[in-house]
Amino acid sequence: MNNRSYFALGIMTGTSLDGIDLSLCFTDGKTRLKNIKSSYVAYKTDLRNLIKDCIVRFHNSKYSIEDLIFLRKKISKEYVRAIQKFIDKHNYKIDLICIHGQTVYHNPSMKSSIQLCDGPYIAKEMRKKVVYDFRQSDLRNGGEGAPLAPIYHQLILKKNKLIGNTCFINIGGISNISICSSSRKIIAYDIGPGMCLLDKYVIQTKNILFDQNGKFSSKGKIDWNLINKLMQDNYFKKNYPKSLDNNYFKLSPFKHLDFFDTCATISAFTAVSIVQSLQAHRIEKVIITGGGSKNKFIIKLVKDLSNVQIIPNKDLDINVDFVESDAFCYLGVRRLKSLPISFPSTTNVSRATTGGKII
Repeated sequence: MNNRSYFALGIMTGTSLDGIDLSLCFTDGKTRLKNIKSSYVAYKTDLRNLIKDCIVRFHNSKYSIEDLIFLRKKISKEYVRAIQKFIDKHNYKIDLICIHGQTVYHNPSMKSSIQLCDGPYIAKEMRKKVVYDFRQSDLRNGGEGAPLAPIYHQLILKKNKLIGNTCFINIGGISNISICSSSRKIIAYDIGPGMCLLDKYVIQTKNILFDQNGKFSSKGKIDWNLINKLMQDNYFKKNYPKSLDNNYFKLSPFKHLDFFDTCATISAFTAVSIVQSLQAHRIEKVIITGGGSKNKFIIKLVKDLSNVQIIPNKDLDINVDFVESDAFCYLGVRRLKSLPISFPSTTNVSRATTGGKII
């Protein structure tokens, strides 16, 4: 049995398109993970706009392969700069680099999910082993390709002795849930919109990246009739496991509302979809991470509507800002050891499956 631990550098660029999260962790991919150091590198505005434009156009017209290749190279060069900066500043030993890549398209019904990342180029430039392209094996074996972090969420819950009545919710672009019972089975799926709609709206209307602390949302009035209509969407009626693309939900239903009311109603849509899942699984306690965990308006709504206990992140042995980059350290080492990262109950894959290419 391989119990070796590795110094793994995990790199995550989320659907919020804000930038690059880097985490150096020491992990065996099984029962141990210690975060050594984390840092963040913001995307430059021109690169963020290129990615955003690619996502919109690819979603609408499937874009040209040449433009995807161009953008993959540009993003990969940004990864190399961020990694080199991290190494130069901290001078830590690194055994392998684990990169999720920038998602530009996710359509599980077509068994398609595209994360832009040139693994061989990064391995050559950094002279390090690289694990990347984590989703394709799951898709080939009948899975949704997402979410992949639940096996790491299970480790966090175990380390904090919270297995049984506590779930893990990550509010990124999309919100997802991980429920880890004492029977060791993990239930996981994408709940609904996270911050994708609200971020998109405030960028379009105010040229601001996000609603900081929910200050815009807190000034508006929620249109509960619209929320009730939105919750009738077929996605909420589908059985789990299930996953979502950032572009599944649209801004058009909110166009009759003013700015603050739109922010409040979009935030309520995120909160209500979370509460629906909490109630369906009779959750008593919840850990909430991701960018949305800092939106005080959404968190208060979740608490008020569900009456669950939200565990303060300061009480946990995690850095809430870098949970996903930590997760890919863990997943990368699991790939080295051919351990599964996705399961029938988390992605609907046909059998427990490892994932990621090793260069």
